[in-house]
Amino acid sequence: AAAAPDDALAPDAADGTDALAPDDADDGCARVVVPDDAAPTPCRVCGEAFDVAWDATAGEWVLAAAVSVPVDDGTDAVVHRACRDAVCGRGGTLEAAALVPVPSPPPGPTAP
Repeated sequence: AAAAPDDALAPDAADGTDALAPDDADDGCARVVVPDDAAPTPCRVCGEAFDVAWDATAGEWVLAAAVSVPVDDGTDAVVHRACRDAVCGRGGTLEAAALVPVPSPPPGPTAP
């Protein structure tokens, strides 16, 4: 399980409550777990950041209201459920040309 990405969210985990809203319940799509080793990317449709929530049932941090959707280039994109519904509907495929680019990681230190 991923470590808490933000101390402000930790009370949800500590008191055992589930920070996922009812509309975040399983709609047939896989939940998107917060990555252990990387910062989550923004929604590939609208470009906005995802809220992070504690899934008490699974005992892990997830991107709230996020789903992984197939793209016509054979990859998958993480998007808000509402963005998916507006663009391609449930069970649809996103067009790669219409997606917000994945941000590049900041450059690392350069060798002298």
